[in-house]
Amino acid sequence: MKKVNYIDYLYTKFHKESFIFLETKTKEHRSNLFLYTNVQGVFYDYSLDTLKISKAVGICPYECYKIANERFNYSSFYCRFDYKTKIPYVTFDSAESSIRNNFLIYIDYIPSKIKLSEGQKIILQAYRMAISELLNYQDKIDSESSKRKVQRENMAEKNLKEIYREASKLFHPDVNKSVEAEKIMKQVNNYYEKKDYHSIKNLMDKTTHTV
Repeated sequence: MKKVNYIDYLYTKFHKESFIFLETKTKEHRSNLFLYTNVQGVFYDYSLDTLKISKAVGICPYECYKIANERFNYSSFYCRFDYKTKIPYVTFDSAESSIRNNFLIYIDYIPSKIKLSEGQKIILQAYRMAISELLNYQDKIDSESSKRKVQRENMAEKNLKEIYREASKLFHPDVNKSVEAEKIMKQVNNYYEKKDYHSIKNLMDKTTHTV
C-alpha cells in the first residue's frame, strides 16, 4: 500500500469517527461536551483531548497529558481525570474557537517532544487532517449562527422601536392629556428600557380601544 493511500485511508477513518454534529439545547448535558452546559447550538460530537490522540496515534497517555500541560499550562478547568483508567488528561473542548483550535497547535507540538516512528507520523498527519476539517466546519457553524443572531437582534430592535413609536402616538402627553394615558406611557417607557417588546404589544392590545 502506498504512503499517500494509507494516509487517505486513515483520514477517512478518523473523519468518520469525528465528523458528527448534534444540536445541543440550553443546559443539556452531553458526556463529551460537558463544557457546553449553558450553550445552545450545533456542536461536534467528539472529544478533543489528550486521551483521544494517545489512542489514535499510539502514544503514552501520560506523555500526551504532560506535553499539553507544558505547552498550554491550562487551569484545572481543562485538566481532567479519567476515573476508569486512572489517567489524567487535558481537554480542548470549548464553545470558544480559540480554545478548540489550540488542539491543532498541540498536535503540531507533539513531534518536537516525542520521538515518533514513521508509522506514527503518518497517523498523526491523517488525524490532524480530520480534526482540522472538523474544527473548520464548527467555526463555519458558529459564524452562521452568529450572523443569524445579529439578524434576529436587529429585527427585534427594529420591531421594538416601531411599536414604541406607535405607543407614543397614542399615549404621549403631547398628544393625549388623559391621566390613564400618562400611566400607560410610563409603563411603555419602562418596558422599552428593558427591551420588552411583547409587554408593550400586550399593553397596546389591551388599551388601544379603552383610552
